Order: sequence, then structure tokens, then C-alpha cells
Amino acid sequence: MLTSYPIVASAESVDAAKTWLRLDGDADDPVLAALIVAATAQCESFTGIAQVERSFAETLDASAQWARLRAWPVVSITGVATPADVALPVDSYAIDIGTDGVGRVRLTTAAPQRVKVTYRAGAAASWAEIAEPVRQAIVELVAHRYEGRDRADGGGLPDGVVAMWRAARRMVLS
Repeated sequence: MLTSYPIVASAESVDAAKTWLRLDGDADDPVLAALIVAATAQCESFTGIAQVERSFAETLDASAQWARLRAWPVVSITGVATPADVALPVDSYAIDIGTDGVGRVRLTTAAPQRVKVTYRAGAAASWAEIAEPVRQAIVELVAHRYEGRDRADGGGLPDGVVAMWRAARRMVLS
């Protein structure tokens, strides 16, 4: 089971959406922030990339074989514990973060049947550091949803958004 800590809409992201939509004032900021969170989550689902660095927790079957962490790219692995959050001794597991950003964990001694791994993952440290085409597509999706909020169908994903995200897409084959 993978738990992602919340995506947060930064003031910069709200300002970017307001600029694109040509909005003045702060009245729509909460709506835009909610749309940014939703659009960023949809972007991450589509591309397979955690866009802004944040914390994750993942419960895995305990094994002596390397287990791959699902969020990508992994920046740091901060803990390995039992599902009840009892930290495992450092010599009972091994961790690895490859140059490709893939995080892996394996047990080196007998341990519980499942382990909880906490880590940080994300391609960018802040909104401003998200790749420009990906960031622009998020803003365009926010604008599309904002302008179409009264439509019953929601409008789907605009072709331009799909094109920008497709270029950044990361596929993982099992």
C-alpha cells in the first residue's frame, strides 16, 4: 500500500493559474488551489512521476529480494519499520537509490512479514522547478476545468495537455 502525503498548491502555482486565466484579486484562490492539487495528481498519475518532492510511506512484503518503491524519483529513504511504526535495526535491512531514481529495499535478517518504508520522492523541489512543459500543462488543465466548471461532462483532458504530459511520461513494465 502506498500513501502519498498531500500535494500542496503553492502561491506560485495559484499565481500562474490566475495569470493564464487573466484573473485579478484573491476571491478564486481556494478554487484554483483545489484545481491545482487535482491537476497535479492527475499529471502524476499520467506521467508516473511525483512532480514536487514530498513524503511517501509504503507497506511492502518483507523479503530478502530487492523490492522496488512505487513513487519515483526517490530522493531519500528515511526509515524502515514494522507496520506499527517500530523502527527496524539498521543492520536488518539494506536500501538503495539508483542513479535512475528508483528506490529499493530488502531485508538482511529475519523480520516481520511486512515492513513500512518511509521516503521522499519528487522530480522538483518546488513548483518553479517542475519541467516547463509539464508545469504549463498543469496550468492549462486548471484553466480548462475552471472555465468548464459548469459543464456536466467536465470536458476531459485537452489534447495539448496530453501531448505535453506524454512527452514526460515514464512507463514501468512489471
